[in-house]
Amino acid sequence: GAAVAGGTAAGAAAATPASPSTRPDGGTESNAYYVDSLFRSDKPASDAADASTRPEIARIFATGLRSGELSTPDRQYVSQVIAARTGLSAADADRRVNDTFTAAKAAATDVETKTREAADAARKAATYASLWIFISLLVGAFSAACAATIGGRLRDGIRV
Repeated sequence: GAAVAGGTAAGAAAATPASPSTRPDGGTESNAYYVDSLFRSDKPASDAADASTRPEIARIFATGLRSGELSTPDRQYVSQVIAARTGLSAADADRRVNDTFTAAKAAATDVETKTREAADAARKAATYASLWIFISLLVGAFSAACAATIGGRLRDGIRV
C-alpha cells in the first residue's frame, strides 16, 4: 500500500509545475516575462540601468504576488520607474503596471489551480489503489484460510 501511495505521490509531483528557479538578477523564471514586459520600449535600453532596476521590480512583483496586491507606494514607484525608462506618460505607465500585475496574478492563480487539481487526482488515485489493495489482501487471507483448512483435513486423513 505504501509503495503504491508513494509512487502515486511521486507521479503527482512530476505532474505539478516545478518551482520557479531563481535567476541571477533576483527575479524568478516565472515572473521574468512580466517584468520584461514592463520595460518594453521603442528606445534602446541602457544595460547599466536595466541591471539595477529589473531585480528590484522583480522583487516588488514577487512580494505583491505573495500578498495578492501591489501596495500603493510600490505601485507608484514601479509606475514612475516604468515611465522614466520607457518614455510612457504616467497614466500609460500606471495602466501598464496594473495590466501586467493582473496578468501575472492570473497566471499565478492558474498555476495554483492546476497544482491543486494534480494533488486531488493523486489523492484519488492513492485512495483507489489503497481500496483495491485492501480487497486483494482480504481475498488472499480468505483463500489462505480455506487452503489451510483443506490442508489440515488432508493431513489428518479426513476426506474433504
